[in-house]
Amino acid sequence: MKDHLPPQLIGKTLPEKACQALAAWEGPLYFSGGVVRDWLLGREPADIDLTVASGALRLARELAGFLGAAFVPLSAAEGVARVAGADFCLDIAQFREGTTSIEADLGRRDFTVNALAVGFDPQTQTFADRGRLIDPLSGLVDLKAGIIRLAHPQALDSDPLRLLRAYRFRAVFDWVIEPGTRTAIRGQAAKLGEVSAERVIAELDRLLVGPTAFPAVREMAADGVLTTIFPELATGVGLRQPASHHLDVFDHSLETLRQMGVIIERPQDFFPGLAGEIVDYLARPRQIIRLKYAALLHDLGKTVTVAEKNGRITFHHHDQAGAELLAAIGRRLRFSHDDCQRIGRLVGLHMWPFHLYNASLKTRITPKAILKLGRAAGDDLIGLFLLVMADSLAGQGPGKPPGMEAGVAALFAEVYRTYTARLAPLLAIPLLTGDDLIRRLGLTPGPLFARLLDRLQEQRAARPGMTREEALRWASEFTKEQAKTDVISPAGD
Repeated sequence: MKDHLPPQLIGKTLPEKACQALAAWEGPLYFSGGVVRDWLLGREPADIDLTVASGALRLARELAGFLGAAFVPLSAAEGVARVAGADFCLDIAQFREGTTSIEADLGRRDFTVNALAVGFDPQTQTFADRGRLIDPLSGLVDLKAGIIRLAHPQALDSDPLRLLRAYRFRAVFDWVIEPGTRTAIRGQAAKLGEVSAERVIAELDRLLVGPTAFPAVREMAADGVLTTIFPELATGVGLRQPASHHLDVFDHSLETLRQMGVIIERPQDFFPGLAGEIVDYLARPRQIIRLKYAALLHDLGKTVTVAEKNGRITFHHHDQAGAELLAAIGRRLRFSHDDCQRIGRLVGLHMWPFHLYNASLKTRITPKAILKLGRAAGDDLIGLFLLVMADSLAGQGPGKPPGMEAGVAALFAEVYRTYTARLAPLLAIPLLTGDDLIRRLGLTPGPLFARLLDRLQEQRAARPGMTREEALRWASEFTKEQAKTDVISPAGD
């Protein structure tokens, strides 16, 4: 890792047309922060950061117009704007906090590894000063050593989100947060509550997909940051569990997150024969992030359902209670609607496969039972079983029944193959529609329709050869039975 950068990096990072447009700018220009850090690490920068002495918004507006890109003012007060094109994102900022030099500006950054810059000469379209790094805080030394160090004592006061960013760098780069910085973070963890929920979750999302996400989350827990974001987790500290568990609820939640990471990394070790399907599922947008949130938060409901009867600890219906708590967290932290629904569904269903597994030890699993679980889980059936496996692996108490993980894997294989290969294709073509219920059975549209059609699917799962006429006869009998209980009545009654 050298203290000079080769000029060819510019052409690989900044569009040629943008370089040409910058030629008209009068005044110093610098690549700074993350883009320089990533160049030094041999990574392709996700964003391009340019720093100017002043006039950043004017430059950004002119560049956007010249490039046909979007101009996005990020902070008029601080002079920060974004130029977003189809294949690039360029952030332009002026010297921050009233500083008057690039060295002073870098001194106001978050961490020393980001307090790096290199000049850009728009006339020659290359780095200034032969690519020499501007490094007033010895950030290159920390970068080589993999150390996350605050750039200045007030860095967290300027933006408390930086304390979470330290753990994100820990997760993404497998770096070490130096002791003084961790001490400062612990002392100011509560300030994270001053940051908008959207910024917190965006940072946490990026952390959770990092190669060393779990060690970062474990350190967040030790430093009081994790429970600042999710105070609901704190009530699990010291909360004992039945003999099947070896950890309290809080540590079990962390261990489930760790095990989820292991399963995602090596699904073939846990679900032989279905690894390809799992890999395809995990490749969908945000699936890994949702699974990790679900793993971390799956047992929230235990803190509000704990009871003890005859010396036995119970958490009856903690899955449903957890889903309700997850919905409240989603509202507070501004989860997207889709994330909230999917994570909540995983949390709310995570005990169902365990119950089904216990039932399977006594009797054969029926197609009807598989259909009910498949319909409830929807296109997250795979994710549900990944969560169940992680949950099982995280509980290794002396009272745990033997062979649980092998049983979960066998159950998943049976459920998945039966549902996808047999039931889903069969039920994709309905025997009856709402029009049939109106014209042939004389029913009025209402809640009965969905209930009847759902129950009809269950009948077809058990009787795959059912004909249309048999379905009509069954529906007629079902309607009569419902009428007897005053749930519904046929039209005209």
